[in-house]
Amino acid sequence: MQKTGRLFIAAELPGSLMEALASAAKKLQGKIDARLSRMENYHITLAFLGETELALAGQIGRVISRAANGLGPVRVSLAEPGFFGKPADAILWCGLSGAQPLCMLAERIRAGLEKAGIRFDRKPMRPHITLARRADLSEIAQGGLFTVRAEGTVSKITLFLSTRENGRLVYRPLYTHNL
Repeated sequence: MQKTGRLFIAAELPGSLMEALASAAKKLQGKIDARLSRMENYHITLAFLGETELALAGQIGRVISRAANGLGPVRVSLAEPGFFGKPADAILWCGLSGAQPLCMLAERIRAGLEKAGIRFDRKPMRPHITLARRADLSEIAQGGLFTVRAEGTVSKITLFLSTRENGRLVYRPLYTHNL
């Protein structure tokens, strides 16, 4: 039985935002060479824990619940695209407007993880949704990537286990907190 796994805590997106992003990503297929993310994997990472003991899932769930206590659903809008890395080998993402409550929640979750002695990646949160990896953007102007307008309400925070199944990246929920 698996004792550790690659874990992260994320805000789940409503279907309306996932569909709008999937439509924008599909239009990119002829424009850029990239490995597009599958729609069901779209999320907003609040804390990346990496390889972690699965026995800690219950404790991490309690950290999430305490941090989210009193926070209701969060209305967000899709914003401009951007990328991390070099243009010839980039991670392409879509930004968010209205995500400040999620940023504050991420800080509270991270403080709770630290207090519990649970390791996590300390890079600052930058609210975004990853659309593609290994994207070659060197031949296209960033403004020409896509424009997508949609808004929706984030109402779930989930602890996910990231695995590879049949060569595909799959995110399995271990704990979910409804806002």
